[in-house]
Amino acid sequence: MEETSALPQAATAAAEPISTPELLTVALIGGLILSLANFFQNHNRPAAKRVPLDYVYWLAFIAWPLIGAFVTWVYVLDGAKLRAFSALLTGLGAPTTIQTLIERLSTHKGPPDNAEP
Repeated sequence: MEETSALPQAATAAAEPISTPELLTVALIGGLILSLANFFQNHNRPAAKRVPLDYVYWLAFIAWPLIGAFVTWVYVLDGAKLRAFSALLTGLGAPTTIQTLIERLSTHKGPPDNAEP
């Protein structure tokens, strides 16, 4: 009598490669999670310290998921065999890395904000 288990079938199904459109969708969702986290973080700040919700804010809100999907697409073009979780992390991580680079590389003219007069 042959015994079948759902666990090996699930493990086999999970091992099948995911298509590029599916990977890009997962990366977009990762970037959207980041954008929503930024939105709620901004909402929880005191009113005086909130970032204004102008067109630049909403442009970034849309751009970060697209950047995460673009970086995932570049990985796929380079021949990387990504899994869904890797695509999700790329969608989350790539925009964060770029945000950090922008903050570090932006030039600030004049004395530091906390400098004595």
